[in-house]
Amino acid sequence: MNTGEAPVAEEVAAVIAAARESVRKKQRGLQAPLTPVSVEAVVLNIVDRLSTQAEEKQIELKMDYVPRGLTVMATEDGLHSIFLNLIGNAIKYTLPGGRVELGENPRQPPSFVLAHPT
Repeated sequence: MNTGEAPVAEEVAAVIAAARESVRKKQRGLQAPLTPVSVEAVVLNIVDRLSTQAEEKQIELKMDYVPRGLTVMATEDGLHSIFLNLIGNAIKYTLPGGRVELGENPRQPPSFVLAHPT
């Protein structure tokens, strides 16, 4: 037996265990009760968190409008994941020197454009 096989097998087992735990957490999250969650707080948190990533890519992260006082029935983790994916993907797929805008859609007020890469 190759001595390198045991560590690899242990590493694979650890990855599988982590994946199983992740699935369990997601399943518990789906069963979590919905509560009023502030969209403003979640969006501001995500923008603050991703601003460094945008700066590193030389992307302007512009926020013209945040829906003040807007709450939705959700789990905080679930809403956070949605906004993190949307805004994060906008930054990820915007070319360096571009811009990601968060704001209101003037053609359909009151609406909220999550991310518009330019």
